[in-house]
Amino acid sequence: PPDQTSVFGSLCIATSCLIIGYRRATDATFNSKCSCLKALLDGLVPRVHSLRLQIIMGQCSSKTVEFAPGLLQDGGVFNQELRGRWHSLGRNQGVDEGMPQPSLNDIVGSNGRSKLGGVERAFPYQIVLSFPGAMFSTGSKTDMEGVTMESGHEMAMAIHEWLADEFEVTKNPEQYIYFDYYNLPFVPSTFAVTNYKNRGSTAHLNTNWNFYYVEAQLECHVMLVLVSLEWMESKWCRLELDTMVKLIEMDKTRFEDREILLYILDPACYTSAHFEGFKAQCDQVGIQLRNYYESMTPEEKSASEDETVGIIQRVCRFPKAYKGVKRAVEGEAPWTANTAVGGLE
Repeated sequence: PPDQTSVFGSLCIATSCLIIGYRRATDATFNSKCSCLKALLDGLVPRVHSLRLQIIMGQCSSKTVEFAPGLLQDGGVFNQELRGRWHSLGRNQGVDEGMPQPSLNDIVGSNGRSKLGGVERAFPYQIVLSFPGAMFSTGSKTDMEGVTMESGHEMAMAIHEWLADEFEVTKNPEQYIYFDYYNLPFVPSTFAVTNYKNRGSTAHLNTNWNFYYVEAQLECHVMLVLVSLEWMESKWCRLELDTMVKLIEMDKTRFEDREILLYILDPACYTSAHFEGFKAQCDQVGIQLRNYYESMTPEEKSASEDETVGIIQRVCRFPKAYKGVKRAVEGEAPWTANTAVGGLE
């Protein structure tokens, strides 16, 4: 019936794995219905982010659809949007300014996804981390286990390690979790800049970081956004939210089965001069604000972390890692007074 077909179609779009089994392969009525079912699913596959489908019915062979093509295919909704973000010359002053960048044709694999470590990515990124790199001006933060973090970068590092351990991908986290500090060393023309902004830490700069980041945003099933007061006051961080809202508006159906988990790290964010505009953008696309304050009890933090894990388990998949991915850092440069990072323009 049409109403059941509509519900079934919605479920297919929202899932990552569907296995249909039936033993009575001699039942002509069932075989007829199954033919209709396969036709329906064949029509749905191009709309599904990642669907592994198996139809097993007696003597019929299994049919498997591993993953839909990447976003950089001709005719794709986001193809031109992404390609327009690619820069052919370096833009980081004192690091790679004016240096020729790789050809976009060499970066994109035959499956329409950017390569990682020179290898075609067999599946899309599942999680993306967005974070403020600066030191926390309102004091250090601690997780439920009491680990202290002094900056957004330290917190993102801790969350990346936690997720990789939780979902058993510690050997190849770059294939599943997009975290630019960790992932950029696997793409060409990335430079390690020591003592970044005199913070004592090393940053990985790549002129085309925004291309890779936005592609990951569009691919992932879960995006974790850490919002500190520094994030709220940063025009670059707010531009990331602007970009996210713009992408959602371009194709809302694509984001219906995605989760954007936005965590407010400090109550001071709510009194920022930028909060009203920020909240309006979140409301526009249905992003719910969650709190993860320093003042929360370990039990409250644990409940928040358990919720995050539960959501990821529900919407993400972690297939077997592919081989041959190698780091490709171009070189190293010290941070100086003349160093300037290319922005989003």
